[in-house]
Amino acid sequence: MVTYIEHPLIRPNSAEARIYQQVLAADVLKNGNTMIVAPTALGKTIIAILVAADRLQKFKGSKILILAPSKPLTIQH
Repeated sequence: MVTYIEHPLIRPNSAEARIYQQVLAADVLKNGNTMIVAPTALGKTIIAILVAADRLQKFKGSKILILAPSKPLTIQH
C-alpha cells in the first residue's frame, strides 16, 4: 500500500512518503544549511519541497527561490 506525504501546502496524493526523505528533510530543518548527495531518482527534489513547504507554512508571506542548472530540471520543479 502506497502512503503519500500529507502537508497543507503539498497537493494530496502527489508524492509518496518515503521515510529516508522525511528524515533528511527533518535534519535540514533542524540543522540548517545542508548538502544532500544522492543518486538520481532518490528524491532530492521531494526533500527540497518538504523543506520549502515547512518554511512557507512557518513564515507566512515568505518566498522560495529554486535554481536549476538545466531547462528539463526547471520544468520538473
